[in-house]
Amino acid sequence: MKKEGFHSEELKKLSGDMDQLERMLLEKGINKQTLDKMRSFNYELLKLEEANERQGDDEKRKANSNQKVFTIPDLKREEKYLKYLNTNDELIRQSLPLQPFYKEKVKEYFNKE
Repeated sequence: MKKEGFHSEELKKLSGDMDQLERMLLEKGINKQTLDKMRSFNYELLKLEEANERQGDDEKRKANSNQKVFTIPDLKREEKYLKYLNTNDELIRQSLPLQPFYKEKVKEYFNKE
């Protein structure tokens, strides 16, 4: 907005207000007065943005059709990921080898019944 000279007086005023708000926050912290100042500052910014949109200079309104580059997903990466998931499933399903002492305890426990 500054480079076009658009609303230069309002921008200078907002810049001064922003500096004043920053000083108030540093000196007094957050209180009702600083919150009111922040709300009014936000309101002024919204007014300038709306005025800018009415002038037709809004960047959001510019068309960027057919400038996107689309990529094909890497199938090898997906295969590696699926293979990794399968190995994790196999690890979960495998029983861990027990020491002989614990094997005997497990046999005793299940043979009691």
